[in-house]
Amino acid sequence: MALDTGSLVLLGIIALLALVQGLCLVGLGREVVKTAHRVTDLGERLVAGARPTLEELNRASQHLAASSSVLAREGERLSAQLEDAVARVERAQAAVHDALVPSATRVASVFAAARLVRAGLRLYRFFK
Repeated sequence: MALDTGSLVLLGIIALLALVQGLCLVGLGREVVKTAHRVTDLGERLVAGARPTLEELNRASQHLAASSSVLAREGERLSAQLEDAVARVERAQAAVHDALVPSATRVASVFAAARLVRAGLRLYRFFK
């Protein structure tokens, strides 16, 4: 089976195109490797750039947690002080009530008795 010249030329062209295709695939492979390295470098730069921001966010959240615990303690302390102040005001109010109401009742009784005596004197003078 001998191949004629046309068949040999076509086989040569196919071999040449297969070689060109192989070279293109090798070049494409190299570009894929370069692109993969670039993407990896970009990812590392993004992580390196984001790391300080993430660390700042972490520190801020820690400070916020500490501040919230301090605020909670101060709120509890203020609540206790307000309860103590309310209790003192109630005791003072009760003491004022206990001290003034009986005295005021006595004073009112004295004035009522004085009015009664004056009214009695007027009535006595009227009938005299």
